Amino acid sequence: MLTHERLRELLVYDPESGVFTWLQSKGTRVVGKPAGYICGEKGIYIMVDKKGYRAHRLAWFYMTGAWPADQVDHIDRNPNNNVWANLREATAAQNSQNTSRSYRSVSGVKGVIWDKHEGMWRASITCNKVVHILGYFHNVQVAAEQVAAARERLHGEFACHL
Repeated sequence: MLTHERLRELLVYDPESGVFTWLQSKGTRVVGKPAGYICGEKGIYIMVDKKGYRAHRLAWFYMTGAWPADQVDHIDRNPNNNVWANLREATAAQNSQNTSRSYRSVSGVKGVIWDKHEGMWRASITCNKVVHILGYFHNVQVAAEQVAAARERLHGEFACHL
């Protein structure tokens, strides 16, 4: 298991830029060069002592001296933005609340779908594995307002309306 001392021996983390740089050269890593690689939409990975770590988890460990209890959430939902002010500890449920709407959304609004049986827009929100049906609406904008209000109330700081 990677220790805090070993991490600080190999890497320096800049909380303002969110970038890790190498303190030691070995193989392809060069002192002063950024560490890690972007892995699609999963964020930045950094190999330390032949083991891969997600950069946002390393940033948490680097800054606090402890591994996160559960997950680390990117406030702006950008997995490549590891600026310290953009990171916060979260449960899996909180992290899932801070997600964008599906690209398949017909309404264009997170939490609002067209219910063909009712012939209306259905507004719903999930919190703590419980689906809350907020109602059926003829107007998509009214449904969106209901979902946004419920999301603020139930998800708090992790509410994401996009």
